[in-house]
Amino acid sequence: MVDNPKSTSDEEYQFPHEEYLGASATKPAAESAASDVSPESAPMGDHGNFPRWMQGFSNLSPKVRRIILALVAVIILVIVFHFISEKPAPVIEQPVVQSAPSNTDNLQTLNSLDALRLHSTQTESQLSKLKNDVSDLRDTLNESQAQNQKLQEQVSALADQVKILTNDMDKVLEKLTPKKVEKIVYHLRAVLPDRAWIMSSSGNEESVTMGDHVSGYGTIKSIDAKTGVLTTSSGRKIVFGPNDY
Repeated sequence: MVDNPKSTSDEEYQFPHEEYLGASATKPAAESAASDVSPESAPMGDHGNFPRWMQGFSNLSPKVRRIILALVAVIILVIVFHFISEKPAPVIEQPVVQSAPSNTDNLQTLNSLDALRLHSTQTESQLSKLKNDVSDLRDTLNESQAQNQKLQEQVSALADQVKILTNDMDKVLEKLTPKKVEKIVYHLRAVLPDRAWIMSSSGNEESVTMGDHVSGYGTIKSIDAKTGVLTTSSGRKIVFGPNDY
C-alpha cells in the first residue's frame, strides 16, 4: 500500500458503506477501482461524480455523521407531524331526519286555530258593542248639552221676568205705602172777642170765629182775647207763635 499513493488516497475518501465493510477489502479491488477512472475526470478526484457537501459529509467521522442523520430525521418527523396536526378533520354531516307530523299534532293545531277564530270573533263582537256604547254616550252627551243650553235660556228668561216683577212690585208698594202727612200747626196772629186770625205752618191765613172748622184741630169752641187762646174740639189750642207779637 505504500508503494501505491493513489490507492492510499482512495482509502481516505471511502463512502460510508465502505467504512462498514472493514479492512476486508483487498488491495486488488482498490487498484481495480482506480483503473476504472478515466483520465478526463482526474482533475475532480476519485469522488468528482458526487456533490461537494456529500464529499464533506463523507470526510466526517462516523459518530458525527450519525448525530447529523438523527437530527435530520427528527426535523423531518416534526415537520410531518406539524402538517398532519394542521389538517382539519372532515366534518361528517348527520342527515336530518324529518319526522312526519302525527295526527295528534295536526289535531292540536286545528284546535288552536279554532280557538283563535273563536277568540277573534268574540273580540270583534266586544269591539262592536263598545262602539255602539260610545255612540250612545255621544248622543246622550249631545242631548244633555242641548237640554243644558235650553235650561240656561229658560233661566235667563226667568231672571228677566223676575226683574220685571220686582220693578212692578216696587211700584205697587210705593203706591200702597201711605205718605207721611205733615201735621199742620196754626198760630194766632190777631184776636178779637168774637173773631181771630190764624196762620198755618204752610203759610195759609184764615179768619175764624166760633164754630168754624180748622183742619187738624176740629171746630173752634172758644176765643179768649185776653189770654190769646183759641180752644178747639180736638183739645188742641191755637196760640201766638214764638215770633208773634
